[in-house]
Amino acid sequence: MVSKAVLLLSIALVPASASAQQEGVLHKVDTNVFRPAHHPFSEDIVRRLKVPEGFEVSVFAATSVMPA
Repeated sequence: MVSKAVLLLSIALVPASASAQQEGVLHKVDTNVFRPAHHPFSEDIVRRLKVPEGFEVSVFAATSVMPA
């Protein structure tokens, strides 16, 4: 008998859970996208970088071509 009661209760709760999922608050989402300008490589850019003491900056693949 217990399993029959559990089955009936779960069947009764299905429509309630379905309607709860359909109700929602529509709201607008504002986003910001940062797209920095591309600058060609220069040694001056490397010299302007500041890193903590004990670290160093070196150039890797300065002449590589970016895929289109």
